[in-house]
Amino acid sequence: MIVRVIGRASFPIIRGSGFDHLRRSDLGSGQGGGWLAPSPRTHVLEEAMAQVEATTERVVAAGAEKVFDALADYRDIRPKVLPGQFSEYEVREGGDGEGTLVHWKLQATSKRVRDCLMEVSEPTDGELVEKDRNSSMVTTWRVTPAGEGRSRIVVTTTWKGAGGIGGFFEKMFAPKGLSRIYDALLARFAAEVEKDEKDEKGEK
Repeated sequence: MIVRVIGRASFPIIRGSGFDHLRRSDLGSGQGGGWLAPSPRTHVLEEAMAQVEATTERVVAAGAEKVFDALADYRDIRPKVLPGQFSEYEVREGGDGEGTLVHWKLQATSKRVRDCLMEVSEPTDGELVEKDRNSSMVTTWRVTPAGEGRSRIVVTTTWKGAGGIGGFFEKMFAPKGLSRIYDALLARFAAEVEKDEKDEKGEK
């Protein structure tokens, strides 16, 4: 097998494969012409693949207004329901919805810890948005009614992933890991809110 160096990339040319006769100009330099040169469509695809998204949801046995107020409570409720992947949690400004500035570290994987400083806004009713000052990460919480005395929470996190093959694997696997973290958070949150709901109604 012969390896031809084309620009900065190396392409294996296997004798007898039908491609061993190709000239460098046929393959392209990676900047100009040639059938392996990147096209505008390639760049569009790379940009699309750079966006990573993770979504999870849960139905909670409590009204939408109560659920949203609890989600927006960064001083008391939020630290109670964070799973073990979160650490160094600190409210630096505000603490109740819009205008809150909150810090935490997130153990996204066994090898990666994100240092997050989140600005909180409420762009529409029932929507809470956390934007990280330290990265492209944005987490959006949406609360909607799901029947009498029930609410649905949908949490979506997006960020700009790495490029190249690393970005491909990040898009494939990172959302699943982050969804598991938020599944655990929502389970703890539901237990907290539903317990409070029962206490208010005098139920055991």
